[in-house]
Amino acid sequence: MDVLEHEELLQRLADPELVLLDVLPRKVYERGHLPNARSLPVEEIDARAADLIDDGDLVVVYCVNAH
Repeated sequence: MDVLEHEELLQRLADPELVLLDVLPRKVYERGHLPNARSLPVEEIDARAADLIDDGDLVVVYCVNAH
């Protein structure tokens, strides 16, 4: 697992192979999230991750609640 710094993440947001996952509860996601982020609350990871992630994707998971 690698850690992306803020600037590197901003540069990679346009990468079509980047999957940006917001793991906060859906209500928090609905209040606001990073552009192109997909909602995947922690309790749904096992059930839904395979549907959202393809082999070779760069996956970025975040859970920053700025509200």
